[in-house]
Parts: sequence; C-alpha cells; structure tokens
Amino acid sequence: MDEGDIEALDIPTFVREEELRKVLLSLINMSLARHMVHTGLCADDSKLGRYFFPSKDGGENVITWTPRKKRASRTVAKPVVKDGKTLFWRHLGAYLQVIFLVGRFYLKISPTWVITDDGRTPSGGPDIGKRVSKWTNPNATSKYSSTCASGRVFCAIEELDRFQYGRAISLLRLQRFQH
Repeated sequence: MDEGDIEALDIPTFVREEELRKVLLSLINMSLARHMVHTGLCADDSKLGRYFFPSKDGGENVITWTPRKKRASRTVAKPVVKDGKTLFWRHLGAYLQVIFLVGRFYLKISPTWVITDDGRTPSGGPDIGKRVSKWTNPNATSKYSSTCASGRVFCAIEELDRFQYGRAISLLRLQRFQH
C-alpha cells in the first residue's frame, strides 16, 4: 500500500450518521485485530475479538515489565501437566472491542482464560468446563476470580479527529479507567 493511496476521512462526519459509524467501528476493530496479532498475540478465530498469549517456543510464556522500580513477571501461557503428560494449556487472554457510547469511543477489555491442546489453537466443546473446574479447584477459586473475572476495563479514546485506514491504532490515545 502506497502512503499516497491512503485517504484521510473526517471522523465527526462518520460519527454523526449511524450507518457510517458502524463502518468506522468495523474499520477500527479490524485495525485493532491486526495490531494484536502483530504484537505477538494469537487471535481466536472461533470467538470474535478474543486474543491470548501463545506458548513460547513450545514452553511457558512469561512476560516481564517494570511498573515502577522493581521488575515484575507473570506467566501468561503454561501447560497443565499430570504424571509428566501435558493435559492442556491455559492462557491469559481478553476479549477486545472498540465501542461507541454517548459520543465517545471506548476500548472494552474483558479478561478471560483460553484453553488449548497445543499452546496455540483454542479448544472448544463440552469438556472445557471439566478441564477448568479441575484446574480451578476450591482453593484456587479466589485466585481465579481476582486474576480473570475481576470485571471489564474500559479505555476512553480521546480526540480521534482523523482516521487513516491501517493507521488507526497509532492515532488512538487511551485513558484507562475501571468500570
């Protein structure tokens, strides 16, 4: 794509008309999806807007960051092993969707777990509940609740006055607040 071929569109015009707003939200969500995959997350093709951390080179995936001064880490993908055999993989993930409410754009983030057999391909079916209940035994339920089911986070997208298809993510400035 040549940069000269990108057409700049007026966002206020798109926001005022409902049908154009749907097109705009669709384009922004497509750009968000491409960005998530580009950053290394896996997209779950069976669940719209669900992304998760894959295994890293066939092993656990641990991310590290420095929130203030001390370095922190978290395991975001790991196998559940019993008697030396990998039963399944569990991954931290989230449903992500840009929405429009009361004249503003928001990024809705709903945390979730994703279960896979191979560390990359999401599993489905009636046995998923059994797998999760075995792994989230009564002693681990509070940890599960605080890690995953703590609620949604909404991020306000401020001053989005121009949209260039394929560059939407770089134009979004996010202000985080809890819902």
